[in-house]
Amino acid sequence: MRKLILALLIASTSTLASAENDALKQIKSAPDVLCADHANKAECQRGIRTLLMAVNNLSALNVMCEENKELRGKMDEKLKYQCDSAKEVSEYIKTLTP
Repeated sequence: MRKLILALLIASTSTLASAENDALKQIKSAPDVLCADHANKAECQRGIRTLLMAVNNLSALNVMCEENKELRGKMDEKLKYQCDSAKEVSEYIKTLTP
């Protein structure tokens, strides 16, 4: 898990001099690099891809919820909970350090 976090931080903190596609290449190669020594490489890679997708989805939901705060009064409890959860996860990820 720490290796994944480190790889994501490295990819997200690329210098401006780096081409945008370099960050994408790093993200794409992360499952192979992080799972190189795993006993079940395919399972490990699937888990990392799933985690990346979950983080992306929660980040997008958090942005949507934060940008549309006036809609909160119209949300049902389930959607409010999802927005609160997305914000909590986003805030937690910001506290991680390599």
